[in-house]
Amino acid sequence: MFYDYFAILNIKPDANKEEIKKAYRKQAMKWHPDVNNSPEAAEYMRLINEAYIILNDDEAREKYLKEYYLHKAPNIDDVFASINKNISDNILNNWIKQARQKAYQLNNLSLEEMFGTLKVAVFTFYKELFLYFLIGLISILFFFIFTILIK
Repeated sequence: MFYDYFAILNIKPDANKEEIKKAYRKQAMKWHPDVNNSPEAAEYMRLINEAYIILNDDEAREKYLKEYYLHKAPNIDDVFASINKNISDNILNNWIKQARQKAYQLNNLSLEEMFGTLKVAVFTFYKELFLYFLIGLISILFFFIFTILIK
């Protein structure tokens, strides 16, 4: 099966390695089963890992691009839908199979293991900081409403 890895990572085919890495992290933070409880999250995460493994490797990406332009459907509604066509490049086909196996292994890692303790800690810190900000804002709002009602 041929998947549109660019659509999965929400990037353009001419994206550089830094853009690919950034898009991968963004999608992983959205779909990782540690933060997303939807039933399809694990499968989406596997596809995200698979896309990153192929697109991050220069040689694999070059071979993938050739197949991409051969198989690309003009309008795919579901970016995770596969195009039911065979990949003609046997080397790329084997790389994708290996990437798929590695993606299944990566699915078993937590976000902390995937990105390191510091990055998860920073993400958690900002999430908590935002929650404290909201609580403070609500408290101030209630204070003003209360003082208006007392007068």
